[in-house]
Amino acid sequence: MYTSFGGHVLEYFIHIYHYAIDDEKNTYYFIFSPDFKKHIECEQLVLKKNIILRYLTVRELERLHHTKKILKSYWGNRLLNEKIRKYDITDVIMCSYDCLDPLFAFMTMKKVSYIGIYYYIYLYEWADLSIKQRILKSIIFWKMAHNKSIKKICICNDSSSAAFFNRKYQTMKFDRISDPYVSITLTLPDFRKDNAVKEDAIVLSHIGVLSERKGTLNILKAIKEMSVVDRNQFVFVFAGKIDLDIKDEFYRLAAECSEKYRLIIKDYFCSYEEISAICKSSNVLLIPYLNNSQSSGVLGYAAQFNVPVFSPSSNMLGKIVRKSKLGYISSDVEILGIKTFLESCLLNKLMTIDDQEYLKLNTVNSFLNTLLN
Repeated sequence: MYTSFGGHVLEYFIHIYHYAIDDEKNTYYFIFSPDFKKHIECEQLVLKKNIILRYLTVRELERLHHTKKILKSYWGNRLLNEKIRKYDITDVIMCSYDCLDPLFAFMTMKKVSYIGIYYYIYLYEWADLSIKQRILKSIIFWKMAHNKSIKKICICNDSSSAAFFNRKYQTMKFDRISDPYVSITLTLPDFRKDNAVKEDAIVLSHIGVLSERKGTLNILKAIKEMSVVDRNQFVFVFAGKIDLDIKDEFYRLAAECSEKYRLIIKDYFCSYEEISAICKSSNVLLIPYLNNSQSSGVLGYAAQFNVPVFSPSSNMLGKIVRKSKLGYISSDVEILGIKTFLESCLLNKLMTIDDQEYLKLNTVNSFLNTLLN
């Protein structure tokens, strides 16, 4: 399995790793960027004879750092093929096909089977794509569907797209896969008590890998523009590793926002328990994603702890939130739209949600059964 680090990929790795521990008849090679080392140490993962961890070298990583997507794709696929030959790999599990597009389907190796997950689904942005982009996306998915080495193409949380692609390309390769949540049964820390947050304070949290495409900077800019109210009425929590591309601007904006409101920032990969404690104590989870043609792992936390999300109303993400009644949706998740929503939290009673059906559909077992069986 070849993968980069962060977000969904990190959670999926943990699930697949635990599956591999029990599958002693097969040998699993996990090939990662060096970032994974510290997380593996934090997770205190059990090491077994059938599990072999390998890390990319600095030189190999440098080959992947290209601003041009086509070059990044070429070197990424070439590196994957080198690892397949080196370790005599017969089956490849891709946590994300997207990271090796657009050349992946054209550079697979014969006598090797590939299964994996697609996040971004172009169907939801078809109207906004240029003719060139439409042709390119259609060719990529046609090749994926007709490449004999690619055995399974999973689409996160979206059965309708999977059904569409199966009809369009006359195949059965496409399948909906659960966006799994981890059921937390242990007693969680009291986040409000531990951080001296009043019970009547409105806690709005933004969790996961924090990046521009997740709307992280727009949230901060919206907070900055809010009308001044009692400082203690709002607490904003940012929990997750901050993307290097926005780190400087994030902390500059956070410093300005902290003059008016309280911000709690946890700039590292948080454990399931820590994220769960934050979610349980939150009033709303903010997911104003700019890339919304995909699912979000935050939805599982929202459903488990009955906390609504604030989400875009469009594309796949909006469709899931609307269908499962997981929170607030808005056609404007830019700065003004976020600001308007945040200020409305003081004026209106905040909703709670209760969708056991979403939880039943998105278990870890369901995820593993679809991907690996």
